[in-house]
Amino acid sequence: MCDFKRAEKLYLRACEIKQIVLGKHHPELALTYNDLAVLYARQDRNDIAEQYYKQSLSIRQISLGENHPDVAQTFNNLGSLCQDCGDYEKAEKYFKSGLAIYKESVGENHMDVGASLKNLATLYQLKGDYMKAMPLYNKALDILKVQLGENHADVAVTLNDIAILYYLRGNYIDAESHYKQSIQIYQNIFGPNHPDVAMSIMNLAEFYRITKTKQEEVLCYYTQVEDIYKQHLTTENEDEKYQDMIKKIQQLR
Repeated sequence: MCDFKRAEKLYLRACEIKQIVLGKHHPELALTYNDLAVLYARQDRNDIAEQYYKQSLSIRQISLGENHPDVAQTFNNLGSLCQDCGDYEKAEKYFKSGLAIYKESVGENHMDVGASLKNLATLYQLKGDYMKAMPLYNKALDILKVQLGENHADVAVTLNDIAILYYLRGNYIDAESHYKQSIQIYQNIFGPNHPDVAMSIMNLAEFYRITKTKQEEVLCYYTQVEDIYKQHLTTENEDEKYQDMIKKIQQLR
């Protein structure tokens, strides 16, 4: 369990020391403000978190310049905070600012650009604007494939994200295809009996169950997932997450 009060006290003391030693506009102070904002956000103290993110942003803009990647990172952090608070208009503004800076500072095909594209795509998906979300997800996927290769876990995650979006749009054929591609990548990376493989198979099974397609395959997938999770339950490793998933599968049958 996190000791938030102790962490807050230590961060605030670190801020005081850095202001005295380094000055009020040093990047290291901005970093600590950012960390403090993350701490407050984890406690749902979002107003205070926003204040510290903005202080971090101001220092980084002054000390590093308007188009520095760390400035883009702070815009993205503010975007995520506003998204979590349900303020999608502000979140979009921040995400777009971060994306523009990353494109300018690190290039169109950098991993940070891919992550920013996914942030914006996720926001549009939450807003129900699926037409705007899809090309952003696909561009992010292209970047990941170039930078990481076809068989990488981040590629699998993004394929799963795209599958969900296709499902929401009612395009079940492409949704199924992307779920299966995600499963195949996880299997290529980890082998057939890894928990991430089980989770991706579970995603496909749930897709079939919810859409009432290929119902005859659902129970087979449930059994396969349950067997994988059981392999990872030992007396030394009683993982609650795996136990919860097994219980869920048994309830769905």
